[in-house]
Amino acid sequence: MTDPFVVPPSFWAEVSTSLWKQAPRVWRRPFDPAYGAEHEVFRALCALTARLDTGDASIQPRVFLDDKQAGFSLDRHSARPDDVDLAGFERRLLAGLGGRELGMVIGDAAILDDVLWRRAVHFLRGLHAAVGTPAGGSHAEIFFGNYQRSFFGAHKDRLETFTFVVRGRKRFLTWPYEALLGLPGVPPDAPLHAFAFDDLDLAPLRDQAVVLEGGPGDVLFWPASWWHVAESVEEGFVTTLTLACAPSTMLAAGSPLRLAQEGFDEAGKDGYYTEDPELPDARGPEGTRAAIDAVEAALARVLEDETFQRGRREATLAWLSASGFKRGPDRLPLPELVPTDRLVADAQILYADITEDAFTCAVNGILLQSTPKFVELVEHINGGGMFTVAELVERFAGGDDQPAADELVEALAHLTSARALRLL
Repeated sequence: MTDPFVVPPSFWAEVSTSLWKQAPRVWRRPFDPAYGAEHEVFRALCALTARLDTGDASIQPRVFLDDKQAGFSLDRHSARPDDVDLAGFERRLLAGLGGRELGMVIGDAAILDDVLWRRAVHFLRGLHAAVGTPAGGSHAEIFFGNYQRSFFGAHKDRLETFTFVVRGRKRFLTWPYEALLGLPGVPPDAPLHAFAFDDLDLAPLRDQAVVLEGGPGDVLFWPASWWHVAESVEEGFVTTLTLACAPSTMLAAGSPLRLAQEGFDEAGKDGYYTEDPELPDARGPEGTRAAIDAVEAALARVLEDETFQRGRREATLAWLSASGFKRGPDRLPLPELVPTDRLVADAQILYADITEDAFTCAVNGILLQSTPKFVELVEHINGGGMFTVAELVERFAGGDDQPAADELVEALAHLTSARALRLL
């Protein structure tokens, strides 16, 4: 069954020509179904709780009480299946707040639910086709709380931001970078810098603001250079999903620059040291220059190292296959496929380098190693559609070659585990 979530070409035509890095916008329920429904976000929050219950703290929610950052409590702040839905979770939280305002931000939100992940990738693939792949990567967050004004205050960050309203109504006051240039501390020539005002009086600025307001199903956008502050339109909890992209490789974890930095860290681990000659004596200008040149030569040797280059290319391949997210969802358990199982293509498989005996591809941030004979299979899957295991075995392994058939079924199982294929 195909996901009915579709972003029309007209949406991306407007984004690419009139909005990206230019101007904010509100769309009234442009997608049916919406990117994230209440039950899907609640399911994601419960999945986060399940992770935390097992001691997996790789996604740690940020909690704010009355505008001050507070510690996250697994007992008090996590959604549970017994809450039934977002409304039940809100009621339980409200009962323990004692009149205080609560805000929560959950990063890596898309990997917490298969539907949210699949739709995030679909959305970003359309964005990348329209404007190119943002060099600094992608971010997905859930914002949840009953705060009347954003605990971040009036600020700007480094992200081209799409906000999807899930529950409640949300308002953002936004200003172009130039509008607040005269205020104290604002850097004069840094529209991509992050900057937050400590205690800005918004009253004299409200009339200048471009107001973005939306309810469930609506989509709001503002560029990275625009200032913004969030407000609630009514009392009660509001839930939004954010998909945002950084325009610079200098800024985002998971970008190629950060992946290269990780590569340098790996280069210093035991077993991966380079053997370099002693540096020249640095006394005197000539000796100093020679020592600096020697260090730069050592750096060049690391960059030229075949193992280092392969590791960085594979890390970048994985990053691209995850639509610019630093990480994709965890692998599913390997299925035991039978000939009658039906599989549907569910994600694009990326690859770049093929040698005579090695073929590395990536899907949803997961690297898969294989042999070149499976390139044709990958291209077939990338073409989309639904297939049975038996059909793929007949086409790509031949019906009478049992070892080849077993190898292909194993490859299909790994592709299903990585979510390139979905078992119906």
